[in-house]
Amino acid sequence: MAERRAAAERLADLHVQLAAIEGRRVRISAEIGPARYLAAVLGWDDGEAAVKLITGILVMTIDPVALLLTLAVASRRRR
Repeated sequence: MAERRAAAERLADLHVQLAAIEGRRVRISAEIGPARYLAAVLGWDDGEAAVKLITGILVMTIDPVALLLTLAVASRRRR
């Protein structure tokens, strides 16, 4: 009887650990979902390449805009 109780407690602990791992898996899957979608649309097997592409696009679009905004503020302060 004691062995069954110990085994049941161990099983319950394992279920809790499994639920925590599954929660992390779902969260990570949701975070990389857009990269997987982009990779599938482009016909790539590698999701990492899609992440690099998205990062490159963001850098190329956001950095120039930030530079233009900085120049606009600087020129406005001179006036």
